[in-house]
Amino acid sequence: MPRLRMEKTPKVRGFPGPKEVLTAPPAMATRTTKAGGKKTAPKKAAGASGKSGSRGAQKKKQAPEGILSSLIYAAVFLVLTAASCSAASLPSDGRISALAKEFPATTSLMESRKREAAREGVSLEVIHKPVPLERISPFVINALVASEDARFFKHEGVDWKEMEAAVKESAKTGRRLRGASTLTQQLAKNLFLSERRSPVRKLQELWITRKLEQHLSKDRLLAVYLNSVEWGDGVFGVEAASQVWFGKSASDVTLGEAAALVAMLPNPRRIGPGAYDEWHRRTARVLKRLLAEGKVTRQAATRASEELERMVF
Repeated sequence: MPRLRMEKTPKVRGFPGPKEVLTAPPAMATRTTKAGGKKTAPKKAAGASGKSGSRGAQKKKQAPEGILSSLIYAAVFLVLTAASCSAASLPSDGRISALAKEFPATTSLMESRKREAAREGVSLEVIHKPVPLERISPFVINALVASEDARFFKHEGVDWKEMEAAVKESAKTGRRLRGASTLTQQLAKNLFLSERRSPVRKLQELWITRKLEQHLSKDRLLAVYLNSVEWGDGVFGVEAASQVWFGKSASDVTLGEAAALVAMLPNPRRIGPGAYDEWHRRTARVLKRLLAEGKVTRQAATRASEELERMVF
């Protein structure tokens, strides 16, 4: 597999580094939980009667979405039970909770890729090198959330608002419904499900998504996702991707390289260095999202764009 390299041009002085990130990545913020993976909510300080009334109004506004999601998950469980696939096809709570301490050695997607290669008469070499979240560049974490799931730290696995917006957009434009899957939904599919599309598989995905959110903290969900997602033929996880594409560890990835990696997701076999123009456009889009979210300065984004122009194969 070709490795991206930089042309031998003078090094840009003041190259974007961690100091140019305006805000700490959400994954490193005050979301740390115990090893068991259960989330702990911060205590709310008592306030004046006027403020408490405001909180009450906020709770009333948020309640319908929580009730709706609970009803939907209950319906999903009933349908799966009726289809006799809940026990046979869904991972147990123990298997999911184990992810709080250990990264999976293999995934459903990895095994699927091996079978595909075997049918073609070749052997697929899987490159997979899990690393803790602390050894992944903040640029990668911020780029992933900003580009793939901006409300990751606000929803409970399924972004109902984004789904509603996608349906309205499709009805208005007449175009096919765009993807609105969250990072947790993508993780559920990659870990446990096949790529075959069907109503039952979608219901399974929703149920597993719910379980993942119940058993794992947001930080841990990010760590498992980044260490299992596909980044090229046989390349799984950000550490393997960083070494294959850039010849460095995930902890040393620059802003431009992070944007380039995230731009390949969630379909690196279609979008990547092999399809340079589309990959380059999506990389620029990731940088714009980071800038819009206030995660990098305009100067850092400009330098990252210049870096992309110097990437060759």
